[in-house]
Parts: sequence; C-alpha cells; structure tokens
Amino acid sequence: MNHATTAAGSVRSLLLACLVLTLAACASTAPRHGMYWGNYETSLYRLADAPDDRVQQQHLSNLRQVVNVSDSRGWPPPPGAMLELAMLELQMGNYDAYALLVNREYHLYPESRMYIQRWFTDVMVTPVVTEESEPADESTEAVDQAEQSNGESQP
Repeated sequence: MNHATTAAGSVRSLLLACLVLTLAACASTAPRHGMYWGNYETSLYRLADAPDDRVQQQHLSNLRQVVNVSDSRGWPPPPGAMLELAMLELQMGNYDAYALLVNREYHLYPESRMYIQRWFTDVMVTPVVTEESEPADESTEAVDQAEQSNGESQP
C-alpha cells in the first residue's frame, strides 16, 4: 500500500503542476480581442442620476475615451457606445463626428443596421472601401466613357 500511496501522490503532483503551468501560460498572454468599457457604467449612472452639463461633459469625455482606448488596442468599441457618442456629438453640433460614428457602428455591428436605418435616417451610410473594391479614378472613368462613345480603345 505504501507504493500505491506514493504513486497516487506523484500523479496528483504531476496533475497539479500541469494545471499550474497551464494557468500561468494563460495569465501571461495578453488578450488579442476584448472590449474596453472604461468607467462607462459609473458615468452613465451619474448622468441618469444628475443630468447637468458638467456630468454630460464627463460622460461625453468617457465615451470618447472608450472609443479611443479600444482603437489604440485594436479592439472594436463596445456595441452601442459609438451610437451613444454620436448622439452626444450631434447635440454639440459636431455633425461630421456624428456621421462618422454612425457609419462605424453600422459597418462594425451588422446587427445594428436595422436600428440605424430606422432611427438615423439623416446619415448617409457610406460603403466600406477595401483594396479589392477601390473606387475607380474619376478621370479614368471619363476617358473610358469617351473612348467607348468614339468606338476607340487603346491597349
């Protein structure tokens, strides 16, 4: 029995060592994806509790920080954060920032498209330009159209 007890203890020690090494490996690698919320919850609570100009400015600043930190980490901003920030930007008269944020949310979260199409009708959603689908140069298009109308084509 003495031999069985030491064998069982060795197996337990080996399993424990594997578990500790696995957890240590997980803890040492930084997450590649995530969501940064910052102080959003506290900020939103304060805004709901006392909606004065100072608190609204702090919430606006917090939302900008959430988007900026997310961008700097290469993470998508949390769903809805850009729309909330867009509404605050619109209230401040920053229409360009408003339209940009609505477009980002539209392209980043397809599930929000129906909501955006219904409630943000004043924003023209722009297509995403990728390397494969870059828009043609307008001068090239004009030359191509002129050549087609003349029946000429050059190699």
